[in-house]
Amino acid sequence: MIKEGLRSYIVAGHTIKIESQKYRSQFANKRNCIEKLVVHLQKALIEKKPRKRTKVPKGVKERRLQEKNKRAKLKRDRKSVDD
Repeated sequence: MIKEGLRSYIVAGHTIKIESQKYRSQFANKRNCIEKLVVHLQKALIEKKPRKRTKVPKGVKERRLQEKNKRAKLKRDRKSVDD
């Protein structure tokens, strides 16, 4: 779970790399990196709810099929009739 949440920060398979150049001081940048790490770990520990699939409404299906039939009829009418 943590590995998935931090996968964009993991390098070489096992090292977490977080950079900061926000401040001119190296100490302040290190502190900022630690804060970032804490925030990213907290986000990674939150379990995401699985997406609940919704059913396509009946009206939407009917409209799509009507449009499809309309296009098919238009194409059928374009064909020349050879007798």
